[in-house]
Amino acid sequence: MQGTALPKAAAEFTNGNFVFIDGWQLVLKNVAPIAFAEEQSGYLAGYAAVKKGYTKLGFMGAAAAPILPAAVTATASLRA
Repeated sequence: MQGTALPKAAAEFTNGNFVFIDGWQLVLKNVAPIAFAEEQSGYLAGYAAVKKGYTKLGFMGAAAAPILPAAVTATASLRA
């Protein structure tokens, strides 16, 4: 979905800069692809919530998955 919409938005808004999360290199000067390890996305979401002023964070996993222990550890480290 991003791969279709992002090039259109970047071409229309040439004065803006865009980040293509978990994407690939596009031939546009104002788009930068960036990839995260799975546990990093949870940490960054938690960090953004803390920076916004939220102090009580929780974690809910939908199903058992190998990534969950790393995601919980990364999110829990925000309490320090």
